Amino acid sequence: MAAHPPDVAYDVVVYGATMPGIAAVRSLRAAADGPSVLVVNPQREVGGIGCAGAQNFWDVRAWSPDGQSSLPQGGSFRRWYRTQGQAYDVDRMAATLRRELDRADADVRSFHDITDVTIENGRIDSAVLVPLERSDGETTAGESGVRVDADVFVDASESGRLARLADVPLTVGRADWGPDDRQMAASLMVLVEDVDWDRIRDATDAAGDPVYGTTVDPVEDKRLFWGGEQSVTADAITEFRDAFPRMDLKAMNAAEQADGQFWINSLLLYDVDGRYDARERRRLSGGPDRTPWDRDRAYERAVAAIEDSRFRAALRAFPGFGEAAPVRDESGSPRVGTELYLRETVHARDDRGFAVERRHVETAGEGPETGGDRELYEERIGLGYYWLDNNGYARTGPGNNGALKPADNPVYVPYGALTIDRRPNLLVPGYAARVSSQAWFELRVLPNLCVLGDGAGAAAAVALDGDADPAAFDGEMIDELQDRLREDCDAVLDKRTVRERASAPQAHD
Repeated sequence: MAAHPPDVAYDVVVYGATMPGIAAVRSLRAAADGPSVLVVNPQREVGGIGCAGAQNFWDVRAWSPDGQSSLPQGGSFRRWYRTQGQAYDVDRMAATLRRELDRADADVRSFHDITDVTIENGRIDSAVLVPLERSDGETTAGESGVRVDADVFVDASESGRLARLADVPLTVGRADWGPDDRQMAASLMVLVEDVDWDRIRDATDAAGDPVYGTTVDPVEDKRLFWGGEQSVTADAITEFRDAFPRMDLKAMNAAEQADGQFWINSLLLYDVDGRYDARERRRLSGGPDRTPWDRDRAYERAVAAIEDSRFRAALRAFPGFGEAAPVRDESGSPRVGTELYLRETVHARDDRGFAVERRHVETAGEGPETGGDRELYEERIGLGYYWLDNNGYARTGPGNNGALKPADNPVYVPYGALTIDRRPNLLVPGYAARVSSQAWFELRVLPNLCVLGDGAGAAAAVALDGDADPAAFDGEMIDELQDRLREDCDAVLDKRTVRERASAPQAHD
C-alpha cells in the first residue's frame, strides 16, 4: 500500500502532451481496450516543440536503398504527415492532436506539472500534480496538489522532469562524450511575413549556385525552403551577434504557416538548460566560466532580441528577406513559439548503458544481418532515420559538432530505449530516452520520436494486459508488442517493409 493514498487513480499517466506523448496515447488506445489515461501537460498547448514550439517543418529523410525512396517511419507520424504534409499550420495540427486525445478519452491537465513522486519497491507508485501559473515571464506552481496513482508512467516530455524526479540515472547534454554538460542550441521560432518567394526561389550565390533549397508540399500546397548560409557573415548579422553573444542566426529552415507567412528556424540560443524553468533556477550550475539560462530566462531574452532593431536588420541580410518582418499578434508583440524549441536535455543511462549508441546509428545496415544495429533487431519497435545533425553546443569552440559520419541506413529502434531497470514501470519515449547524446543527433527529430511514442503506448497496453512492468518483458511479451505495433498501430518494424512500400504507389512520401 502506498504511504500516501492517491486522490485519483489511472491505469497510465503520460507526462507531456508532446507528439511522442500523444502518439503513446493513440497507440495505447489502439492496442488495448479501455485503459484510463491521464495526460499531464506542463505546457499551455499540446504538441510540444511541434506546435507550442512552432517547429512546423517535419525533419524527414527518405531512404533509397534500391533507387526508390520512402520514409522509414510508420504509425502516428505517417498518419499526421500524410494528412497535413511536411509543412503544416501549427494551429490546425494542434487541433488534430487534441482530437486524438479526445478520441482516446484521455483526461488532459494542461499547464499542470508534477512536483514529486512516491517510490514503492522500486516502482513509481504515485505523483503529485499541481497547476502552473505564469507572471512577468516566469513560471510558478500553485499551492494545491493532487496525488495521482497509476500502474504505468510514461515520460514523453522534453525536459525529462518525471524521470529526474524518479531518480532515474541521467546524463545531461553531451556529458557522455564532450567536455561539459552543455545541451544542443535551442531556438525560438519566429513567424515572419513579406518574404519574397520569387527571390527565395531564384537567389544564387557568387558561384551561381542556388542559395536555398525550395519545395512546395503537395498535401497542403505549402512552401518550404532551407539554406542561406552564405549570409551568416553579413555585417548586419555580425552586429547582431556582437550585441547578443549568447545568440546567433544560422542558415534558414522555413515552412509556410498560412497566407505567405513563414515560421523560421534561424535564431539560436546557446547554453540553455532545458531541464529547468524559473521554479528551479537555483539548480543551474555551469562552472566558473558559464552560467546557463533556464527556459523562462532564455525565452524572455530571445523575445527581447527579436524586438531589437538589429534583429530585423540581420533578418533582412538574407536574400528574399529585404522587406520581411515578424508578424504581430493582437497585443502588438511578435508572434513566436509559446515555448522554446529545445533539441536536447537529458539521456537515461542505467546499468545496461545506453540502448542506442553512436556505433548503431553510424553503421546501421540495410537489413537484419548487417550493420552495427543488427544486435537491436530482435527487440525492434520501429525504425529511425535522419542525418546526424546537432546545430552545435556553443557559438564557437572545438568539439562543437562531434564530427559524425552521416548514416546510410535507418537504425532499428530497440524496445530497451524506452525502459529503465531502476524504475520498471516507467517508459521514456521523450527526451529522456535511453539514447546516447551522439545517437540522439539522429533520433531527436519528431518522426523518430513518434516511433518511440508508438512503442511506449503499445508497451503500456501489453504491460496492463499481462500484469507486468514494462522493464520486465520476456521474449514472448516483446513478440506480442511487435505484433500489436504492426497490426494495431501501422508501425514499420522492418527495412524490407520500407522497400516494399517504396515500390508501391505512394500517396505522399
